[in-house]
Amino acid sequence: MSGLKPKRNFGNIKSFHSFAAPMANPEIIDRIRSAAHGLFMRYGVRAVSMDDIAESLGISKKTIYQYFKDKDELVLTVTRDNCLENQAVFLSSIRLATNAVQEILMAMERSEALLSNMNPSLIFELKKYHPGAFAEFFAFKNEFLADLVLQNLKRGIREEYYRPELDISIVSRFRVETMMLPFDPTFMAGLKANLVQTKMEILQLYLYGIVTPKGYKLLEKQLKKKKRN
Repeated sequence: MSGLKPKRNFGNIKSFHSFAAPMANPEIIDRIRSAAHGLFMRYGVRAVSMDDIAESLGISKKTIYQYFKDKDELVLTVTRDNCLENQAVFLSSIRLATNAVQEILMAMERSEALLSNMNPSLIFELKKYHPGAFAEFFAFKNEFLADLVLQNLKRGIREEYYRPELDISIVSRFRVETMMLPFDPTFMAGLKANLVQTKMEILQLYLYGIVTPKGYKLLEKQLKKKKRN
């Protein structure tokens, strides 16, 4: 697991600081990024305009354009911020968990706060309207997340909590792709469950499918503890 490290340039896209204004005000930049992140997560990227962001901050739209040349650049920056935030959550879970089952449940629990107010259509809108930002997310998914899942499977097999006969190349791909299902508007259509509930149900199905009898006992114990909390 020690090989997992934060990756800051998933798609070799230029970092935000390389295109920031020479006399950039870090405090204003952080406020813009934070406000945009909150609005994008809640309403999606398409429904939020630069005017909406400026109004939420009590500043002019012209001020935002001093630091971001257009909405596409702002969306790209916020997407990168979000990927890094998620990386920190997952890496923290690896450091603190005592076993593979606890690691994956802890990561889900810690990410619930990030997902609780997230618009499920956000990823779909990135793909359709902001391909640069989607490329950032796509690289995060297929590089960092894919490696994270693979290492968790290896850990679980070593600890005898996951079945040793698993083809981890297939199972890890399956896990990464099913993690994305709740962000598909077609999949979520008609479901009464929210994003967090849907992701948790999918995660439990995944875990019950890969655990050994020893792992099953641990999983049941961890889930009961989660319900009590």
